[in-house]
Amino acid sequence: MTLSFRKICLNSILLTFALKTEAIDIARISDAVPSTEDRDARDVRVSGDGKSFAYQSESDYDNTGLSGFADGQWHLWKASNVFTNIMENGSKNELISDSNKPSDKDAKMVALDYSGNRACYSSNIPGEESIMLAEFSSVGDSSTKQITYVTNLTADEGRDAFYCDISSDGSTIVFQSDAMLVPGVPTTKSRDQIYMTKNDGLNFTMVTPVESTGTKSQGAVVSSDGSYVAFRSTMQLDSTSTVSSAKDEAWLYRSSDAKLSRVTNFKDLECNTTLIYNKLIELWGQANLTAEGVSSVNSASCAYAAAQGWIPSTGTIGIGSVNQPKISDNGRFMSYTTNFNAATVMGTYESPNVVSGTNLFLYDAILGFTWLITKEGTVDEVDAKIEEFCCPGASASKQRGACTTKNEMKGSCCWQKPCYFPALNSYISGDGRSITFVTDIDHNGKSSAINKDLEIAHYHIPTSTFTHITDTTDDTHDDFAPSISYAGDVVAFTSDFDYSTGTEILLTNQVFAAKINMGCSRNPTATNYLPTPDVEVCCEYDYGNIIPEAPGTYVEFGFNGEVSDALSRIAFREDSDATVKYCKQFHADVRADIACSLAIPISNVKITSPTLADPCGDWINDGITMTIKLISFGSQTDALLKDEILLQHGNPDSFLWKGYLTKTLQVKTQEPTMMPTTLTPTSSPTNSPTTLTPTSSPTNSPTRALTSHDQDHNDTKSPDDGDVLPAGKSHGKMKGYYISPMIGFVLYFII
Repeated sequence: MTLSFRKICLNSILLTFALKTEAIDIARISDAVPSTEDRDARDVRVSGDGKSFAYQSESDYDNTGLSGFADGQWHLWKASNVFTNIMENGSKNELISDSNKPSDKDAKMVALDYSGNRACYSSNIPGEESIMLAEFSSVGDSSTKQITYVTNLTADEGRDAFYCDISSDGSTIVFQSDAMLVPGVPTTKSRDQIYMTKNDGLNFTMVTPVESTGTKSQGAVVSSDGSYVAFRSTMQLDSTSTVSSAKDEAWLYRSSDAKLSRVTNFKDLECNTTLIYNKLIELWGQANLTAEGVSSVNSASCAYAAAQGWIPSTGTIGIGSVNQPKISDNGRFMSYTTNFNAATVMGTYESPNVVSGTNLFLYDAILGFTWLITKEGTVDEVDAKIEEFCCPGASASKQRGACTTKNEMKGSCCWQKPCYFPALNSYISGDGRSITFVTDIDHNGKSSAINKDLEIAHYHIPTSTFTHITDTTDDTHDDFAPSISYAGDVVAFTSDFDYSTGTEILLTNQVFAAKINMGCSRNPTATNYLPTPDVEVCCEYDYGNIIPEAPGTYVEFGFNGEVSDALSRIAFREDSDATVKYCKQFHADVRADIACSLAIPISNVKITSPTLADPCGDWINDGITMTIKLISFGSQTDALLKDEILLQHGNPDSFLWKGYLTKTLQVKTQEPTMMPTTLTPTSSPTNSPTTLTPTSSPTNSPTRALTSHDQDHNDTKSPDDGDVLPAGKSHGKMKGYYISPMIGFVLYFII
């Protein structure tokens, strides 16, 4: 790996090394003490406030004498002040697990609350894997630590509990288990169910219903105060209007009334091998297939067929890995990876994309939209890329000139079958504005891309912006299992490349943290102004000096899609106020997008029709129409702001077209012939709102700066467990195109 483009900084006081990729600081968290005791460290979780990091390791980090423990046994540590001077800010390392833990017992798979003072984890101390809780009453003083059992499962019971998550406020723990924890509710051994407890194990709620105990549910995660729990499952419920697929689907649970809502619908998108074989008959002829002994195809041909556009997506991996899905703190947003095409909405300037590998998706529980975040490309684009990307590392038997006719018929040659990983192991920030994930694809056009060279990427939802946090050039230098802070500005991950020394650590993986500078460079008066941020975000302002009512200029927006389509996909759609919540949230998000695209306070953007008193107007019958009032801000008069909107609307690379909802704008009528008076916006996107005006129901826009009180997506303020690595890691054509059924979601612009 070449380090010429990186800046290596050494803080001699901390003995912590930091490596900077472009402007992003990367610090090594796991520095063993004594240094000779340098074993594996992995599966790091960052606290919501971004100040604490919990991880599992076989090493000692504070001369505790734990080096006497057996090699291969895990204990848990918490590091703090990684990016600051620990001489001034207290101890860096604290032991989370019990210092008296027997040397043949493990403690692993840890999760932290927002403050980093409460940690849940798994341990086999009682005999079988159980959930434990460690609580620190003060930071930096491990003597105040108290450890309690959430579950206490012995070897005699033969049941276990794994993969806990703890709410940001520390009140709620969720996990998966096959144990019988609710009196009178039997469970099936090895068929994990989802449990939650709000009082540290005194009482449990089984989130999954009794009728699902014959199937397995996994990957529980919880919102900030325990209001919502997300998980994945293959369960079939009579209460759902459609049958689930045989693969894991995503589910959302609401604790206030114990209701469940299935988020995904993969049933009709599973790989159709009969259809694929029929396509092969058209392409090769039945006689030729028979001569080569190809009488059918199996799931190995599904990615090839998806890349050809014959089927909607590969459709073989549901909600795909042990740490999926994830949700924002208020429960509104959910991120997950799958190779099913789950998208129900797309931007105006987007083309239907191939979904052959596991991709990143974002679900909006209030608006009912599912966005495809990562993009493989169109059929033609993917077809041109596969050979260049996949063949260099493919086996000799799959190369041109060596790949057999039989393999070519089945789409198994290196130039036919996609080999990349668009997204693995996603993690959404508590504020619902950032997602981090693993990938071996270049998503921002600025990074290297090598098959199976796994990197950490960051996606900013309000501005549709990708930023690569790591960028190595060797397929053995992997970064994986990321987690992210509440504000999205700190990402922690495991790596077999040492960013402190620029050397590989293939045998002793370590954990690292990246500090991302997020800010607005477009207006120096913004409270979050940064001249050169790592990630450009929406401008935020001190609203104390803003006059809320003033003369302005009006524009109108409309929605060409069927509102009923979106409403049919929202979570808990049976709620009597679900439609009103949808309309109010749509108001809030469009208003926020406009403010962000113009870099003005959200208070200077008003929606005058429909009103909040009647937020849906006639949308249900006639489609969405909105009247927007733009109010002058500083030297930007309302007329100049309107001119700027017109210019941005004419430029597909502008801020407007990168907004959460405004990326779907479409011109309805002819634009006026007047010449705008503002400059053409740059192609560097920074749109999406900064804050929302509180209303009676919309939750936080993906662009709003949230607070620790923004917990429930019904509020009035205007979404680990291990990792999955690719196989092989320590972890004359006929073409078609399948266009998946999406909401007809395009907005039109009326002058």
